[in-house]
Amino acid sequence: MSARLSSSWRFIAGLPRFLKEPISYDAARAIILRRMEERNQNFLRMVRRCVYDNPSSPYLPLLRDAGCAYGDLESYLARHELEALLARLKNAGVWIAFDEYKGRTPIVRSGKAYPVRETDFDNAMLRGGWEFSTGGSSGRPSRMLMDLDFLADRSPYEQIMLRLLDIERVPLAVWYPKLPASIGLTACLRYAKVGKPADHWFDMKLAGRAMPAWHSWALSAIVGVSRLAGAPVPSAVAAPIDAPGIILDWIVESVAQHGRCALQCNVSSVVRLCRAATARGIDLRGVQFLAGSEPLTPAKHAEIVATGARVFLRYFAIDLGSIGAGCGAPDGADEVHLLSDNVTLVSSSATADDDGAARLYFTSIMGSGPKVVINVEFGDQAVVSARACGCPYEELGFHTHLSRVRSATRSTAEGIALPYADLIRIAEDVLPCLLGGSVLDYQWVEDEEPESGSLTRVWLRIAPRLGPIDEAAVLARVLEEIGRPDGVRRFYAQLWEQTKTIGIVRQSPATTPSGKTPAVMKGRH
Repeated sequence: MSARLSSSWRFIAGLPRFLKEPISYDAARAIILRRMEERNQNFLRMVRRCVYDNPSSPYLPLLRDAGCAYGDLESYLARHELEALLARLKNAGVWIAFDEYKGRTPIVRSGKAYPVRETDFDNAMLRGGWEFSTGGSSGRPSRMLMDLDFLADRSPYEQIMLRLLDIERVPLAVWYPKLPASIGLTACLRYAKVGKPADHWFDMKLAGRAMPAWHSWALSAIVGVSRLAGAPVPSAVAAPIDAPGIILDWIVESVAQHGRCALQCNVSSVVRLCRAATARGIDLRGVQFLAGSEPLTPAKHAEIVATGARVFLRYFAIDLGSIGAGCGAPDGADEVHLLSDNVTLVSSSATADDDGAARLYFTSIMGSGPKVVINVEFGDQAVVSARACGCPYEELGFHTHLSRVRSATRSTAEGIALPYADLIRIAEDVLPCLLGGSVLDYQWVEDEEPESGSLTRVWLRIAPRLGPIDEAAVLARVLEEIGRPDGVRRFYAQLWEQTKTIGIVRQSPATTPSGKTPAVMKGRH
């Protein structure tokens, strides 16, 4: 606790300087252009500090096995692009699988095994920051440091987006939960950093969920300091996920007074707002949604634009920060530009799906994030392309486009990324003990279909041969397992319970054309 207090105090004490040095649009462009010119140098600096100068780095033995000293990286990058280097490193065994990155399995390359913990990938160069729990895509809570320099590095993208969408002078709000989830706080801080503080922070409050005293005190301190610095973070106002009337009232008032407004939240939250607006007969023309945290599928996009609203897609992750931003002249609704000054990737055509989506291996460049990421496979896949679109992101040098971004290892519903490993554990370990049968009697199906509208649902198939069951009790046990073991994970479970994301169907698990019965499938239930 003392370490957390000390770290959090440094974070709060650094806020005045962070907020009193706003980033203008011209400054944002200059920062990004400079970082694009210095990509190789920034990567080398990161690798030197975070890997070669860190004897406990999990990347170090892989680089040694590949015969790659720091000087070799310098020499290669003097003649080649960064992506070419990363592709060579990946082919030489310098890459990290999702389960390795999460510390669930050791790193195994060429017959050698290297035990690894999730914390081994922490950025050892971060000395201060806000410590928060991610809720754990590893199935257990993860502690990370959110550094103000990391937020400052991400803030220029806010300026570019505001100018692209022409929303620099319209009312702006965010709809995210309060602490211990970090997404709402960090979004508000980034907007404040570019001189566009959010007018409102709507808290995705759930029934029966109280904010821990420590987080309540810390959030009050941050709000107070930001106001003294002249770039206020708004106090969070309750706006339950299933009762968004307060947000619709704000939208109606803002559009009436200013002609337009903007709201940032999860993709599913946007769909819920659009449905509520339709039910109340509210036209959403003039509303600009800024959405992320889950795929913007064609069905979700169609439901949003049918209300008259517009939606701009963002692609980000806690470990990497900002990854992609919607194209200003897209070929499809979910097309984004890779923010190549902050991250880069190599893709594996060997795992390409029929629709052209390939597995992505990400690398962070700046070195200010909470994790050190070099050729890490997070489980995401996408169609990767390069084309001339003429939008402001292309002018900044962001030529790589991503579309149809999906996760192959996590279920993404209501803005939550729950690892399939958690669902598999419930199906294989918990349910057979609870209801009997074997692992072949249970199967998860993630889908988006007419019965649930365009919202993503997660269905649990239970074989009819097991006889009558108390479905409510089974669902309660499933949510209890999802909610283990910390506050963020409990929030996830409460959110899915309130939104009825999980349903039970009495069907025998399906098999693939090759005869396999996977524990998790995508498609119709």
